Amino acid sequence: MSETVRPSGKFEYPSYDFVPPSELTGGKAGRHRVVIVGGGIAGLTAAADLGSRGIDCILLDDNNTVSAGSRSIGQAKRSLEIWDRIGCADRMQAAGQAWSVGNILCGDEHLLSFDLSYEKKQKFPPFLTLPQYYVESFLVDRCRDFPGVEIRWLNRVKNASQTGDLVTLEVETPDGDYSLESEWVIAADGVRSNMREYLNLPFEGGSFEDRFVIADVKVLFGFPPQRMFWFDPPFIDSPIFLLHQQREGIWRVDWQLGPDDDSESEIEPGNANRKLAQILGKDVEFDIQNISVYRFGARRIPKFRVGRVLFASDAAHQLSPFGGGRGGNSGVQDIDNLVWKLAMVLDGSAPDDFLESYDRERIPVADENIELSNSGAEFITPTSRTSKALRQAVLTLAPAAGFARAFINTGRMSITASLRNSPLVTPDRDKFAGKLVPGDAPVEAPLHDANGTETWFVQQFTGHFTLMLYGDPAAEATQSDLTHLAKLGEDPIPVRTVPVAPLTSIASGSGGFTDHTGQLAEIYDLAPGSCYLFRPDQHIVARWRRFDIEAVRQAIGRSTGQV
Repeated sequence: MSETVRPSGKFEYPSYDFVPPSELTGGKAGRHRVVIVGGGIAGLTAAADLGSRGIDCILLDDNNTVSAGSRSIGQAKRSLEIWDRIGCADRMQAAGQAWSVGNILCGDEHLLSFDLSYEKKQKFPPFLTLPQYYVESFLVDRCRDFPGVEIRWLNRVKNASQTGDLVTLEVETPDGDYSLESEWVIAADGVRSNMREYLNLPFEGGSFEDRFVIADVKVLFGFPPQRMFWFDPPFIDSPIFLLHQQREGIWRVDWQLGPDDDSESEIEPGNANRKLAQILGKDVEFDIQNISVYRFGARRIPKFRVGRVLFASDAAHQLSPFGGGRGGNSGVQDIDNLVWKLAMVLDGSAPDDFLESYDRERIPVADENIELSNSGAEFITPTSRTSKALRQAVLTLAPAAGFARAFINTGRMSITASLRNSPLVTPDRDKFAGKLVPGDAPVEAPLHDANGTETWFVQQFTGHFTLMLYGDPAAEATQSDLTHLAKLGEDPIPVRTVPVAPLTSIASGSGGFTDHTGQLAEIYDLAPGSCYLFRPDQHIVARWRRFDIEAVRQAIGRSTGQV
């Protein structure tokens, strides 16, 4: 939550044109199906996801450009998989800086390193350092590919109300005000959400008084891409210092302000340059791209669905920035959870109250993130004598005592939320080994397609229910199962089939894929006949050792709130 921001304009910020909406030009206003409030990462992801499903929507943003400053820079693997389904992850990966290594130091001593590298081959890195303005600009470009997605820049919502099955928004523009009616509204208007205010929703939790400077600095270092976190750094009068590498010689630099430091003074060009020269070395050339001061909190609203308004990301929950990008990445997962359910409600495949499952699945995730956010913030900036004593003891013992390093908490890195306790998940009736269980998100694995070209398992999920059947396509049992599976494609809620053959068979000509490395079979504990059912947001719905069409249909009914 930024107090002061001074972008220097080194990134070429786009300026999107204000186009007078039809409500102001005498055209037909009508009643819209979905309106999104807020053009940040979550709002733009929602618009692109809806567009990819052929659902018309309007996005209202009170600005006419992308986010000022890098802000959310740690894009997690799960977010990249979601954006890959939408169709823009490859551009992001090409523009970002992959990293997996982090280091924690105290003063001049190195306390520990961690490496998030995978044991198995994956398409996307654990984390991609990519500033928020790049992410948003790529999402805007993707939205333009869908004729049913309309982004209205410089359209500020100044009031909202709902009655029955209709939400009415009062919107202010440079050409005057107008009213907009919609069946559903996705509120993704950030931590200072006006939509929360208009609906009189409490934002419950706590805020932290500590302030941090955040700067994007262009400087040539010889460091490899990694996360550096210092307690009591020897080169600056601050208790906390962070360093992240971006592309093109840009480094994200954060440091904590003292209680008597003045925010405005701290980011004045002269003072900021002196501070950075102290940090980087007086002979090091650098250029400040953006600089701001922020505070943070950890809180949420009581419900994410309020009638026909659906809250997501920072409008629904706020997290400390310490925690490996849990805030922004959690917001993308909010949208991933929400949009397919909203699509089913809109096309009549599920009742309106199916959207209550958005609350039931995402609020526990938000609560877990808030708890982890609070614990990380309490270790980084202790608020009690006990916490200060604990941190001091841990940091003192850590260089020599390995057990103490386990207590160091600079924020737990963002991970994919599991929905294994969701009522929409079908528990196992058959035995499977390994870590994965129904409710988990998928784990990636390489495959060969029928032409022998390498592709990826998760890329075969197209935003619909998907059933993966594992077996030799030449086997009689597999052929029988595929015949029955074809019937599922004709059901009211159709199922896409992804047949995968083991390494020992040949998938050529079968229209399926080959697990040419055996990685898929190992991760999912597959044997001939095993099948996995995945939801449109790619989480595992259910799995069986033998295909059973009625069991699949029951699992789909359960996962859509109809059983």
